[in-house]
Amino acid sequence: MNVCELSSFFSFFPVCFVYPLYKMIVGHKRDLFIIIMLIIAAFLFVWCTKGMPYTLAKITLLSNSQSGRSVVALECICMLLIFRSVCIWCSENNSIIVGLIVSISAAVLIVLRLYKLAPEYYETYMIVTEIVILILIFWGIWHLNNTYVKNMWMILMVGVALVSGLLVNPVRRGADDVKSISQLNMVREIHESDPDALWVFANKTFPSTNAPLLVGAPTVNSTNVYPDLERWHVLDKDGRYESVYNRYAHIVIELVDGHDEVDLFDEPIRDDLIKMNATADDLRNIDVKYIFTPDGTLDSSKYKMLDSDNGYYVYSVISE
Repeated sequence: MNVCELSSFFSFFPVCFVYPLYKMIVGHKRDLFIIIMLIIAAFLFVWCTKGMPYTLAKITLLSNSQSGRSVVALECICMLLIFRSVCIWCSENNSIIVGLIVSISAAVLIVLRLYKLAPEYYETYMIVTEIVILILIFWGIWHLNNTYVKNMWMILMVGVALVSGLLVNPVRRGADDVKSISQLNMVREIHESDPDALWVFANKTFPSTNAPLLVGAPTVNSTNVYPDLERWHVLDKDGRYESVYNRYAHIVIELVDGHDEVDLFDEPIRDDLIKMNATADDLRNIDVKYIFTPDGTLDSSKYKMLDSDNGYYVYSVISE
């Protein structure tokens, strides 16, 4: 799982814009930081939802990022706007009651949202603990104008950073985790006896399609950082599908009997994930010799089963 792509901020979009705009329009309060953030947020919002003309995208450098992956930047700006709004509010409203209401409400809403995302993960003590911690965090933010609270807050954050860093070991030695996977050992043994043969990991999606690379087996549908146009042109002689595979791509290969009902390539599943519907003839034409797959029901007239282990199978493509 690509954690950095799946992560996001609790940005409270579009509520995060209400207070800054209210202060600017009604309160006539011009805050340079908020103005800059609103301008950047406006550009990112248009880019993420509607896109931009090519020239403007190049000038603003937004062309260097896919719109779907720019959402997290917009969310980050929303969070900064919320923090700035809280600071302005706190400087004008020091009510203890209001601070408690805001802290408790925000903490409960966030934890409820987290619970909704993964209810099977949370136990009662975890919910209560998170609510208490978040209340303390928001209460601290609410009183950052207080010198004592500010100093305590900085000490706490430094302590959290140190403890969380010390508890994480970024160094992993050896490759036992890979060598102990029995299914990949099947691939390793065949690859060592036939090192130049090409493989595909069929009927399985990314990131599993990169697994044979862990034991050195050259895999056609591993992540293609650059498209192998020469290979794909063997199957796509007229270039009909070039707009699909001519990209950085994670490639899913689904084994099919023919192309009467399915195309060689489907439309991209997402910008960097494509699906190929391959027949035995297609695999032979691009010199694929072995198949690694969780499917143990492949046609025995086209594919010969060589080995199996715990739900995974190795086949060879039968020559014509």
